[in-house]
Amino acid sequence: MNEVYETFFDAQRPARSTVAVKELPRVGTNRLKVEIEAIGVSREI
Repeated sequence: MNEVYETFFDAQRPARSTVAVKELPRVGTNRLKVEIEAIGVSREI
């Protein structure tokens, strides 16, 4: 997977993460189907 990822980006690759779908929580009897993750960047300090 890393080799494929490197073909799309230069040395400054964006962050990435993975999710264990099997471990997503249930709501009632239904397992959640989506997990959303966001990273924000601000150049102002």
